[in-house]
Amino acid sequence: MNLKLSIIALLFMFIGCDTENETQNESEALLNGNWQNTEAFISSGGPQYWIEIEDGEEIQFLSNGTFSSNRYTECTRGTFSIEDSTLTLKYVCPDFEPTAANEDGLITYSIAYESKTFLLTPTSGPICTEGCSYKYQKVNYLGASLSADKGRPTRHSLETNFQFRGKPRGIKPFGGANKTLNYENNTKTK
Repeated sequence: MNLKLSIIALLFMFIGCDTENETQNESEALLNGNWQNTEAFISSGGPQYWIEIEDGEEIQFLSNGTFSSNRYTECTRGTFSIEDSTLTLKYVCPDFEPTAANEDGLITYSIAYESKTFLLTPTSGPICTEGCSYKYQKVNYLGASLSADKGRPTRHSLETNFQFRGKPRGIKPFGGANKTLNYENNTKTK
């Protein structure tokens, strides 16, 4: 009798472990493919608002747990994993320390999936004071700069610690206000 109970208990343990791994693999499978940063949710000291990003960061996730990105010119590849809605990126170039990494050298984000997009909210490195998120959209083609390790990403910096690759196309403030942001001197106008 005890042998039967032990076998049944072991069977449930193995089934439970497989389900956890399947869930993690399903999350990683959702990311497989080419993605581009198209919008950012930011604040320059006031309410948060969405801005569109032109030529945003391009990232490619592969089923073997590796990724390529044009975020940094010094290193464009690494490994990734997803656990408990946290995306972890580890760049694998020698002597490279990404600016957004934690004390373990990892870049972490809270990840939320939407229809044909996902949102990343930084949880490591310099974090936006008022909060920020980045929206990525699936694309069929990534520029040659990503696949051939060429090209220099441009960076714009706002008053917050927020940095993104790409050129802002416009601002979509909440509440229907008609605001623009002058990126030359970081001032708002109505």
